Amino acid sequence: MYDSDAVRAVIQQHLVDQYGGIEAAAVRIGVPHKTLHRAFTLNAKDRTKTVSLDLVMRVIAALNHDNPAITVESVFEDSGKQR
Repeated sequence: MYDSDAVRAVIQQHLVDQYGGIEAAAVRIGVPHKTLHRAFTLNAKDRTKTVSLDLVMRVIAALNHDNPAITVESVFEDSGKQR
């Protein structure tokens, strides 16, 4: 079983590493900044309790397009290491 916060943290780190931040990632991926911020910023006051699987898959697909080493499997594997 995976910890959803650990998965979010891995995705957030990839977004920051690859695009320089959530705002730039939102532009690159074509998702509203507020949507990514609420979904993948762990300490945000307005953070959503859950994140849709569609959004997770869309973000990972965009990350994978720019860096083929980032896959669904690698994100979940990395999240298991954070626990």
